[in-house]
Amino acid sequence: MKRHKKAKYIVFGIVFSSLLLNSCGINEEAKIEGVKLNKGAIIQNDDGYYKNYNLQDGKYNQIDSEETIRLYDNIDGNYISEKDGKYFSFYNGKIEELKSIGSGDSNLKLSPNGKFISYFKNDDEVNSIKIMDLNSNSPVEFNSTVHISGSYLEWIDESHIVYYGIKEEHINGIFIYDVKNKSEKLFYELEEGFIQFLKSVDTGLICVQQTLDNKRLIRLIDKDGTYKCILSEAFLSVKDVIYNGEDYYVIGTTSNNIPSIYKLKDGKNKRMIFDFPIEVNMNKGLSVDEEGNILFIGKSSSSRSDELYTLKKDGLIKQIKSDSIEYNFVEYQ
Repeated sequence: MKRHKKAKYIVFGIVFSSLLLNSCGINEEAKIEGVKLNKGAIIQNDDGYYKNYNLQDGKYNQIDSEETIRLYDNIDGNYISEKDGKYFSFYNGKIEELKSIGSGDSNLKLSPNGKFISYFKNDDEVNSIKIMDLNSNSPVEFNSTVHISGSYLEWIDESHIVYYGIKEEHINGIFIYDVKNKSEKLFYELEEGFIQFLKSVDTGLICVQQTLDNKRLIRLIDKDGTYKCILSEAFLSVKDVIYNGEDYYVIGTTSNNIPSIYKLKDGKNKRMIFDFPIEVNMNKGLSVDEEGNILFIGKSSSSRSDELYTLKKDGLIKQIKSDSIEYNFVEYQ
């Protein structure tokens, strides 16, 4: 009788272990493999039909996916995509619909590890900053006492965002918010003027400050809020700044008011684009490939279609794609 009982326990143990292993297997199978993108990936628009193209060995190849990836995290391969007017997150092997983000919301930004997304929520034409935790697909509390100006917001690391505004005590500057500790403090104070541009790069935070005498200063601030240097004072407008591991490149206008790309080095602004292509699209910004070459969008004729170009480190300019109406760069973190 005891042997019979013992045998029953053994059988039960085997069945339970089998169920447990199968359950673990189901959890593992629930994770899916996401799309892999390199630096310089694009979104191609053909009459309202959007597809991603990946850049590899200097050539663009179409990605086989029904979704359109707009934001991509290089560290863990997490991303934000769009399909049928809805936003989705790919995080840690799972896809979730982001129901709180609507078509009227703007300036979506992914944190460096892809765990958080920030955006400006448009409620009756009033914009407010919202943050979501993509691991739990839930909102993150944002307690700010700053009157935020414009839509300038950047992630400087995986848990801190910076933005420009004015505090109640009339403190004018860039503020930083810790999404884990839910705390806000002054990051960099402005003595005068206001901020027109913010961009987080590997070396720190780049901002464009317009002064009271109408100068535009491209400042580099360390990620701890320490002022480092002024990169340039020569620009009338700045649409994007990128760092390729060696130099800073700006797409904007100087005294000639002609959109172009400039390399900033040793306090000088070297213009890189002259007659080819004949037009540089400032609003499309800049990107960089895996080798550190600069990518931009422009036109070599009066055609209404976009063309993709690469600006090599040695200054050589080459057209690399021109078979679509419109291109946009995937925002690569």
